[in-house]
Amino acid sequence: MNIADAITLLLEQHEEIRSLAKEAMSVLERTKENASTEDYELLLEKLITLKARLVEHGRKEEELIVPILQDMYHPQAEMARYVEDEHTHMEEELKEIKKHLREHILNKSERLEEVIYSKAKTFLTQTITHLFEEESGLFPMLKGFLSQVKK
Repeated sequence: MNIADAITLLLEQHEEIRSLAKEAMSVLERTKENASTEDYELLLEKLITLKARLVEHGRKEEELIVPILQDMYHPQAEMARYVEDEHTHMEEELKEIKKHLREHILNKSERLEEVIYSKAKTFLTQTITHLFEEESGLFPMLKGFLSQVKK
């Protein structure tokens, strides 16, 4: 797969992830004050789906993008490790949020704890920001590097 096709694929995944994150944010806002168990279950479902898409996307980035980053920065692979570490961190954050939501559902709490609300909101905001950073920084940088290599 060439870099243009790889970036097109990753951008398509970004659109799906961005949409899921926005949907989850909308449900999260409804749950802030008072929500039903169904609202919390819907939020958890959105986060589970989001995690699956993020894991799939992270693997595809690591397969398509990390080797190029390693070529760009060889022998120092800090940038490549940064991408991998960032994905791992996002997965861990989401795992913690989902754990707290499951406890919240089991306890039939009416109000979402502020710390969980804040963590979830921060995670969703950071997810959307991560997509923007890749689209405005990383992807153009990769295209530029590869166009220079081809010359």
